[in-house]
Amino acid sequence: MNKEQLITQEYLESRVSLIGDFFYWKPRPVTTHHDKAWNTKYARKRAGSLRSSEYRSIGFRINGKDYAFFEHRLVFLWLHGHFPKDDMDHINGIRDDNRIENLREVGHVENGKNTKIYKTNTSGIIGVHWSTSKQKWRAQIVVDYKQIYLGLFDDKFAAICARKSAEVKYIFHENHGRAA
Repeated sequence: MNKEQLITQEYLESRVSLIGDFFYWKPRPVTTHHDKAWNTKYARKRAGSLRSSEYRSIGFRINGKDYAFFEHRLVFLWLHGHFPKDDMDHINGIRDDNRIENLREVGHVENGKNTKIYKTNTSGIIGVHWSTSKQKWRAQIVVDYKQIYLGLFDDKFAAICARKSAEVKYIFHENHGRAA
């Protein structure tokens, strides 16, 4: 069973409150000293933690097992009553900015059209790099898992223009290639 089938909108609402842009733990009914201790430590505090992936996640114990859910997927569940069927895109690229206006449900291919530039990129533009064997700037783009060669250019600016034109042609998001 998929872990997202274990949690419902009602269950989520029984455990946390969405106040503004953040989830907060609701106090638990006190039936044992463990409940009282939990309330002292967690109740009314921001739920979840930031993962090394920069995505915020919230953990729940369901049927005696611990499960972690990405907060952006929980926001979608909270507002729509079901988990998204596809990927969630953070429009502005900030992975822990889970405001609903910053989230959109997209397929994996579409999500790839709104990525930040890698830290190892040396040209400053996704899909443009210096070809040492040809001594020219090479431009390329990946669309639907297929690499499309855009050409070799003497001038870096011409390679960038070819890449940017291809992004428009293949309907990449305007934030694609933003700084990391």
